Amino acid sequence: MKIFSADDSSSLREALRSCLPAVGARIRRDQGAAETWVLLRAIDALDLAARLSFPVTLSKRERPDFELAMPGSITGVEVSECIPQTYARVQAIAEDMQHAGPLWRDAFEGLPTAVSRDELERRITSPPKTYGYNGDSMEALAAGDLSNSIDLKLMARAKPGFTIYRENWLLLYSNTGRPGLDFAQVLERLRSSSHWIGSFSQLLILHSQTLAVSRGNGFSVLSVPDLMRSADAATTARR
Repeated sequence: MKIFSADDSSSLREALRSCLPAVGARIRRDQGAAETWVLLRAIDALDLAARLSFPVTLSKRERPDFELAMPGSITGVEVSECIPQTYARVQAIAEDMQHAGPLWRDAFEGLPTAVSRDELERRITSPPKTYGYNGDSMEALAAGDLSNSIDLKLMARAKPGFTIYRENWLLLYSNTGRPGLDFAQVLERLRSSSHWIGSFSQLLILHSQTLAVSRGNGFSVLSVPDLMRSADAATTARR
């Protein structure tokens, strides 16, 4: 299913703007809408850095999640949010509550998937006094989340029915919720692991207002344009 086509950066801006209201506020996004939201932001950053060629067409599919067509190439894009399901739900509820405080993920670990919204709201506003992280650094934990997500996607890619393109991207959404996280150190820890990119031709990691991009030889870090952030905020406010 085609999501949009664009002949140049200007028409891409309009296409991205028109797509955002359909994605909706975070509390109302299903998995498919969340994947689309992550990829729209990544595409905007890639265009700002002149890493797209036009015309470009984005289509939704399955295994991988998307197909990105540009002159001379068709790329399969697999997208994943690399945090546990319960914590992703916590973030959505906090956004719906307009909660401005930090959401330390560790305050919500160990809870059952079916935990009630009332309990999650209570922990959001009054987290347990003993929460925190144990053992290694915040950066090591975040790098571990990313590494685990890559391993899972490599296994999914190896199963029958997953279409392999000449160009295959893995896009991860890194949203750990740990204040003071040094994301550059997270990327270095990930780069140092032995199999960190696997058989994907390009790894992209969306974190806050940055997009880290690698083809296996280190990362370049791109800015996510203000256009997408302001449009997303406006969409949330209208909902």
